[in-house]
Amino acid sequence: MATRKTVSQSKRLEPRPATPAGESRSGPSGDDRFLRQFAAILRLSTLLTSAKDKEQMLEMGLDAALQALGWEAGMVHLLDEATGLPCLRAWRGLSPEALAHARTLAITGEITGLFAPAGRPLAVWETKGIRALATAPIRLGDTAVGRLTVASFHARELQPTDVAFLEALAAQMGAAIAYLELRQSSRQSLMKLDALQQVSNQISSNLDIEPVLQSVLGTVETVLGITRCAVYDVPESGGRLRCIASRGVPQELIRTTEDSSRRSPAHKIVSTGIPMPLRNLDEYPGDPRVAETAVRLGLNSAMFVPLVMGGQRHGVLSLYDTKPRDWSPSDIRMGQMLARAVAVALTNLRLYEKVVQAAARLQRLHEVSMRLIESEDLARTAIAATESGLELLQADVVSIHVYDPEYRLLKLLAVYPPHAECAPSVVAVGHGVQGKAIREGKPVARALSLARCEFDGFAVALPLKSHDELLGVLSAYRVTARGAFANQEIEFIHLFASMVAATLQNAKLLARSEELGVISERNRIVSEVHDAVGNELASLLMKAELAKHTLGEDVARTGAELGFIASGLQRAIAELRRILFALRPLELEQKGLLEAIRKLASDFTQQNGAQVSLHLSDSIPRLSTRMDYTLYRVAQECLNNIRKYAGASSVVITLGVTDGSLVLTVEDDGRGFDAQGVAKTRGIGLRNLRERVDSAGGALQITSAPGQGTRITAMFPLIAV
Repeated sequence: MATRKTVSQSKRLEPRPATPAGESRSGPSGDDRFLRQFAAILRLSTLLTSAKDKEQMLEMGLDAALQALGWEAGMVHLLDEATGLPCLRAWRGLSPEALAHARTLAITGEITGLFAPAGRPLAVWETKGIRALATAPIRLGDTAVGRLTVASFHARELQPTDVAFLEALAAQMGAAIAYLELRQSSRQSLMKLDALQQVSNQISSNLDIEPVLQSVLGTVETVLGITRCAVYDVPESGGRLRCIASRGVPQELIRTTEDSSRRSPAHKIVSTGIPMPLRNLDEYPGDPRVAETAVRLGLNSAMFVPLVMGGQRHGVLSLYDTKPRDWSPSDIRMGQMLARAVAVALTNLRLYEKVVQAAARLQRLHEVSMRLIESEDLARTAIAATESGLELLQADVVSIHVYDPEYRLLKLLAVYPPHAECAPSVVAVGHGVQGKAIREGKPVARALSLARCEFDGFAVALPLKSHDELLGVLSAYRVTARGAFANQEIEFIHLFASMVAATLQNAKLLARSEELGVISERNRIVSEVHDAVGNELASLLMKAELAKHTLGEDVARTGAELGFIASGLQRAIAELRRILFALRPLELEQKGLLEAIRKLASDFTQQNGAQVSLHLSDSIPRLSTRMDYTLYRVAQECLNNIRKYAGASSVVITLGVTDGSLVLTVEDDGRGFDAQGVAKTRGIGLRNLRERVDSAGGALQITSAPGQGTRITAMFPLIAV
């Protein structure tokens, strides 16, 4: 069998002379041989895959085998992919007679086993001057694709390490063949991708089918000599054909084709994906009016090619010729390529339309979520969600049921329109579409017919969950005329339900937070009244009793006591006014947090004489109303505690941003206290302070010791508004 010569005559190795006296016929010593073979394997692991082609790789592997074993000749056979027969692809050191014999070998025939010291296979080679052979299969996976053979002009004995080396080298060559084939395949794929990229660049830059069709028709005119073409679209929901673009096709033929589309072969073409070439339009298998109109308008042959992309069927590309035509296989292939280009354009157009629609719905969903998250009432949030969901989900009725875990019931919280009767007031878990959604923990969609409210249509219900907490069920209803909820629609409803669950949970947490805030404020006021006014009034009561007893007996003593009572009442009234003023920090509402803290510091200095130093950062971002109020109250509570207990002469208030947190620090040089044991004595103010900081999601740190002053630090995660 003739084969391509892969190695030049200059590269062939001539047979080596006889081994000199004293040298071992088996080659170098065992240790040297092993090290040389091991080094060759390591070196070839990268060298083989760096070859520019398969022939160079085979030559490199064969040379390495001969050098490591110390043998003189060798050859590599590979199976030919076309014929399946062995083909000599590389050789070294073979005489012309041995080379001729090597070209006629069958891999599974005369070269068998790993080493043939005697017998017929070796006897054949001995006539060619070869006295020893060793061979190993080259495999791709489990399939033998060739054989590596080494030969010697002297009697040789293979050591176990030689056999292992030859097998390992053959395995490396098989791996290199696989790598090179993969590399070549990748290069071909890249070339195809480059060609496709040039076409797709034009297609992707046009969302209008007309420019794409004009480009396709330019190719048709050049390659097929046709200037008439029409593209018919098959809607995703089925139905009649619709011409979306054409060139050179008379409008009368287009209208006739559209009117007869239900009898057109186009639907069959689209379903089978097989082109339909017609030499004469008399062979048209659909409505004969189409063929009659085409012939009358001067069109005599046609080819209809399905527009298919990614398994999705878009329609039909119709190519017309003015004369009868035998469509060759190359014409059909070109038609398929053109149809694919049009299908890509249609796919891009439909995807773009879907993306635009999805983006609009997501934008609307975002607007709805922003509106819902501002609501702080659970019922109002649910009502707003059902009202927004009516248009967003393209439904006729939307309802929300809340889950009562004690009785395992779903109770209607909101429905829109308010007069809708299809949503039940109470549903037990496991019953109805809502109860089944709870029991199964996933969306449930089904047809629904309710005689009590004359509703016939479809319903879908989805559990409302937030952080694995079951809140209730969202349901959407649609009348029969509008069709069932598709899977894609249910996925969007699932997204809407997740958003609604988050807003409902937020409303619940806000209500709970407000409740905790009211309790905390009540405790603070109780502490203020008790500490500031209660003790004063108790003292005044004792003075009043004393004045009562001295009345008429000791006028001077009575007058003194009444004077003390009057001044004490003035102090109590002033303290009450301070407490009442603190309930509504007007400075905070009117001028903001920083000015309100400055006013606190100024009032503290005037009332107590202690100097307050302020370090307030101007780079603090805008905060929520609640956070402003919390920071103001923390600063106020710290100053109240300093006034009552510290006896400080100076106070430092610092407010700024550190490591992504908002940090408020109030430090005084007062008498200090035992921070560990404060809860056992006068810790009610500090407990209120800690509760206030905790309820706002912050952390409080108190550092103090007797005689060393006090530093209170409140840290909050920075959430700008």
